[in-house]
Parts: sequence; C-alpha cells; structure tokens
Amino acid sequence: MLGADCIGSCMRRAEVTGPAPVPGYLGRILDLHGVPFGTCFQVAPGWLVTAWHVLNHLKAGVAGAQICIEPLVGGDAFDGVVETFDMDHDLAVIRSHRELPATVSGWLPTDTQSPGTPIVITGTPKVDDRHEYRFLDAYGTCAGNVLRDGTVSLGRVESGAALPGMSGAPVRRVHDDRVIGVLSARYNSPDKWLRNVAWTTRTENLAQLLAGVRGVPADMLPRHDIEWILQSEPDDGAMALQIAEDIRTWFPIQGWGGKNVLIGRSNHAQHVGQTGKKPLKAATLYAGLVQDMTLMHGEGAETFAIRHQHAYWLGEAGHAAEAAWLYECLIPSLISAAGADDVTVLTARKRQALDIAASGNPDRAVELYTALIPDFDRVLGREHPDSLEARGYQAQCVGAAGKPQRAAELLTTLAASFTRTLGSTHAGTFIIKRLQDFWETGKGSGAPLSWADFHPFSVSYTNEQPQEIAPDWSPKWSSVQWQRCFRRAQAQRRIGSDLTGVQSYSLATPRTPGSESEELDTWLMQQQRDWDELSDAQQWLLQKVLGVEPL
Repeated sequence: MLGADCIGSCMRRAEVTGPAPVPGYLGRILDLHGVPFGTCFQVAPGWLVTAWHVLNHLKAGVAGAQICIEPLVGGDAFDGVVETFDMDHDLAVIRSHRELPATVSGWLPTDTQSPGTPIVITGTPKVDDRHEYRFLDAYGTCAGNVLRDGTVSLGRVESGAALPGMSGAPVRRVHDDRVIGVLSARYNSPDKWLRNVAWTTRTENLAQLLAGVRGVPADMLPRHDIEWILQSEPDDGAMALQIAEDIRTWFPIQGWGGKNVLIGRSNHAQHVGQTGKKPLKAATLYAGLVQDMTLMHGEGAETFAIRHQHAYWLGEAGHAAEAAWLYECLIPSLISAAGADDVTVLTARKRQALDIAASGNPDRAVELYTALIPDFDRVLGREHPDSLEARGYQAQCVGAAGKPQRAAELLTTLAASFTRTLGSTHAGTFIIKRLQDFWETGKGSGAPLSWADFHPFSVSYTNEQPQEIAPDWSPKWSSVQWQRCFRRAQAQRRIGSDLTGVQSYSLATPRTPGSESEELDTWLMQQQRDWDELSDAQQWLLQKVLGVEPL
C-alpha cells in the first residue's frame, strides 16, 4: 500500500484554469508530498513510461514499487506500480488500474530521424520562480545520435527549454505528433561546448523493454524497424510474404520514403487484407502508410488513394462508424483534386453510405444512395456493375430502415438487371436473388442486420477476432475511454433499445440506478454539455451515428 502522505496526494484533484493544450497521454510523477518531480506518458491503456532515474530519485526504481501519477492536463491523481525497468537506457514501465485520457498517437525509430527534424517535448518543468508552471513546451530539433561508454546508444536533440522535471517526457515530431524518443537528461557541459543538448532514449530500446512485458497489446508497441511495419506471418498469404521480402531488399537502399518501399507496403497491406483475410491488420498497416505518404509526398492523388484504402479496410473490419468519418474527411479532398464525377469520388461516396448504414443509421444511408445513384447512372451508365452494386446496397438499407416490402420490390427489379447484364449464373445475380428472398419472406424483420448483411458483396473474413477499439484511425483525439463509451451506446442502439437521443435516453424510460443505460445517459449528457470541447470527429460520430445533438 502507498504511505499515508502519498495516499493524500493521490486523492487530490489538480484544478486547471484556462486553456490547457496538453495531450491527454501525458502525466506527471508526484513525490510523497504531492510535488511533481518528473513526466510520464501512456503507451497503452493503463501502461505508462518514464525515465528510470526519476523513480530512482524517489526511491521507487525497482519492480513492485508504488508511485503516484497525475494527468498533466488536470484531474485526479492515481497510483501505479513499477512493472519493469532498464537502468542502462534510463527507462521504466508503470502499470496502473487507472488510465490517462489518451494514448500516444504513433511511433517511429529514433535512428531514422534526419538532423534538423522539428521536435517538441512537453513536460512538467522545475522553474526557479515564485510561480508554479504546470507544463512547458520545449521546441527543438533532432541532432543525431551518440554512443555512451561504448555500449549505450542514445538520441540527441537540441532544445534550450528542456528543463528539470521534464525527464521521462516523449520526444515528438511537431508535424505528426509521433514519438521518436524519451527525454533522459539535459547535458550541462562545464565548457559549454554542448550547450542546449539533451540525451534521449531510443524508441528501439523502449520497444525491446515493452515487448517483454505481458499485458501490453502488441499493436501498441513502438514500431522500431521495418519488421514492425511488415508483421508478416505465414497465414497472411504467399504473395504478402513475397512482397515483404521485396520491401526488405529495397528498404536499406531507399529508406522509409522510397517509391518502391511505399508501393510495396501498400501492396503488402492489400494482400494481408484480401488473401490473408485480416482486414483490421490491413487497416493498421494502411494507417501507418497514410502518415508516411503525407509526410513524404504531401496531399495528392497517391496519398488520397492510400487514405481511401485505410477507410475501406477499417470498414471491412467492422469499424464502420470510424470508417465513415474517414470518408467524410477524404471526399472533399477527392472532389477538389479530381472533380465530383470522378469514379474514385463516386466509389468513396458509395462506401461511406454503406459504413453509415452498418454503423446503425440506415435512414441516412438511404438518403445518400438516393442522391448517389443518379450520378453513377450518368457517369458510368445505369447497368454498369458499380451502378448495380450501389442499387443493391440501397435496397439493403431500405429494408433495414423498416421497409422490407419496398426493399423486395427494388431487388426484384435489380435481379432482372443483374441477369441481363451479368448472366443468371453470376455470383452477383445469385446474391441479389438471395437478398430478395431475405426481405420477401420476412427473414429481415425483427433482429437487426449483421455487418455481413450490410456488405453482401464483400468477402467473408474469418482470420481475425473482432476488437472493441479501432486502432490508429484518429489518434490525435482518440481517448480509449471515449471510444468504449461510444461503442457501448452504438451497441445499445443496434439491439433496439431507446438510445435514439439523449432526451429519450434519460426521460422516456425509467433507469435502474447504476445500470449500463444510466451510465450511458450520464456520458451522453456530458457530451452535450461539453460539445464545443469535442473534436470534429467526435461531434460527427455523435450526430450521424447516435443522433445526439448539442444542447
């Protein structure tokens, strides 16, 4: 148990007045009297990292030692236990039953960073001043590497504002918030030759330490080399394995931004999804590729194509609401670059409507398909396979919106078009006739449709277990706790509860005190009250998927 003094400090709540532009994954380490001494950050829900020397100074630098942590953004302090440490590389991993509001957005190897890359370190500073400063942003640049004592490789950054108390903070790239190191120490040379230099622990070493900790999700580990990106396994398919070998050949020559490497990574992710039947793994691979493509090549047709694939595979993995939001962000860019009648724009609109339906809003999907199908007919022709497929999705959404007879009528007409265009033995024709029977016989009434029912033309994926939280889809705002609450509210709506708006949640039906429905009521009303503090993504999901509006 924690000592009495530490219990008192962990029970207090830090009040932050005014704006606090601090990432939710940052925390600060408190001593026995509740005084901040170092900085930490969350790498996975309930798993935090800091510099080992911070804990050692507090006589807590051993496994099993208990410490006190406080969210840097403000909030109640909580306790944690040192799980493991690496004294040579100045790293420690902390386990807690409580979580910080967010998790770091992504990783890159320290050794691959170019000198001059802009970085920022945010931590709790010790300033020689009568005022208290809760956090400080120290901007700087990468400055290469250094080898200490012939065995310990470290990163080096130049920043004049890295102060005591900020040790243990993540070193992040300014443009994409990805972690490229952990602040270890500011170097103060007596001769001032290395002025404004700070040593950083490499993410490569952090990856090794975390890999040995049971309980840290594998997809949360830092990707420390090309092998992390490839993650090739025998059941990914022979072609994916061959492409991975090609990437290994090109990577030492071209590096992260090489054309052959980027193309190979896209082909690899595609085969992981199609042949390996692992859509969530494909989506995660594409998420990393989106970030690298944007960095290397900016916004353009090639980057838009990768963003489209990211959204597509996230939807195929069953994370339809998140995929719909990605399309909401992508479609305006596609229209600006290629025009509203471009086939890629029409395809993205078709997929977004599908994901909106699968996320629990078939009525909205019907509206989108009603506006989209005339555009398909005009650009591609009424009996083009893509136009016919859009009509098939529209019919499914009509049925899911409570109009099974109308869905059957649409499918009857569509079956004739499929037969005439593709033939009576074509797989698409068979699917349409099966769906027609589904609605005519009343099989579609009652229970809500499954994901597969909204994706009648998709492959059946069986090689992955479904996951509650979609990784990497919107990392800068994505709080794990927020996603969990959203997912629970979405599930309540799917099973036919009265979760159709906060007013009906709270007032239409009596709630059992302490029940899940009452907890969701509280959470949803909080979202309404704090609407202006939510990100665009959160507001969109609440409005378009749950039908929740601001007060």
